[in-house]
Amino acid sequence: MPAHVSGRDGENAYQAVRRALLDQIIGGKFPAGARFHSVREVARWPGSTAHLAQRALQELCREGYLESVPKKGLFVRGPTQRVRPQAPGAKLLLFIVPAGAQQSRVNEMLPGMSQALDPANWRIEVVFLKPDYNQNGGFQFAELLISRHPTAIVWAMPGPHDMLMIRYLVASGVPLVTYNRDFSQTGAMGVVADVADVARKLFEIIWNEGRRQLACIHIEKQSPSIQQFAQVIRETAQEHGLGDDFRDVTLPYDELMFPSQEVYDTIVSLMSGPDRPDGILCAESFSLLALEHWLAEHQDVRVPEDLSVASFDRVRLDEYIRVIPPIYTADFDQPAMMAAAIEMIEQQLCGRRLEKLVRVVPAVLLPPPPRRRMAAAAMA
Repeated sequence: MPAHVSGRDGENAYQAVRRALLDQIIGGKFPAGARFHSVREVARWPGSTAHLAQRALQELCREGYLESVPKKGLFVRGPTQRVRPQAPGAKLLLFIVPAGAQQSRVNEMLPGMSQALDPANWRIEVVFLKPDYNQNGGFQFAELLISRHPTAIVWAMPGPHDMLMIRYLVASGVPLVTYNRDFSQTGAMGVVADVADVARKLFEIIWNEGRRQLACIHIEKQSPSIQQFAQVIRETAQEHGLGDDFRDVTLPYDELMFPSQEVYDTIVSLMSGPDRPDGILCAESFSLLALEHWLAEHQDVRVPEDLSVASFDRVRLDEYIRVIPPIYTADFDQPAMMAAAIEMIEQQLCGRRLEKLVRVVPAVLLPPPPRRRMAAAAMA
């Protein structure tokens, strides 16, 4: 049973029940294939009813998170199954995920992406890269992909070390879109997220809460989105007249050892002393995770009473305890980005010449946390 399910009107109550159920699926409480809660069980939760339980569970089935098996119950779908039913003869789209990608992140991305795919025409399969996939040039891996006869490939956030493989696949004649990376010099098409608008909006949320000693935390990684987020926050801080009261903090990044002792020491240095920030903007979930580790050891610092926090991306990790209550977040517009990718692929399949190989899709500010939304309603 979740800690609480609350909502004053019917729609808020429904969203609260659905969110509590979804958190348990994405958070890994129920592994793929496990039997899930029944309508009767969910109806007994505080704040829930049989009608709300049935509606929320049916919606999660439609979204692909759950599968209803007659006379047996509801079962959790695996991440690669969390898409709408697709025709057996549909075009095959391979979605390549970089090595080390968080399973929970893929779980969250796929349902949104599948909304952009016509299930009568497309089916999507996920390919998780192994860390050594490009050993000996990686051509064996490339030939394995080509042997699947994909209609197209979408490669999520490739790095410089993937460029040779992308060139090879493009040269083989497979339409390829790089997801949130511009590799157009290889002949690939690309979809890139623009995070400038949501970065400014997150800053304004913190500013409007009366915070004046602000900090931006971001990892040291060659990611266009992370770099753009930090740059926009710096510019916005200058526009608001913040000088020494604004801190720009870069965390050393090691994917295999994060957060490291060096990362923790950097956060301790930021949060120590009388000029400790009263508002923090995190450029990605890694920075937020580092902050949460510090907060776990400083329970006296309350969010948002003592410290306002906003973040681009908030991945749920099973192995860590979340200490921050619902906060304002932003994310890639997954359906819009996939729709842009499919549109370019379809045009290329039709033999049309694309004027621009890269599409820019604005990121989105996610709905306010239920706790704050309810508080605002009470104040009104």
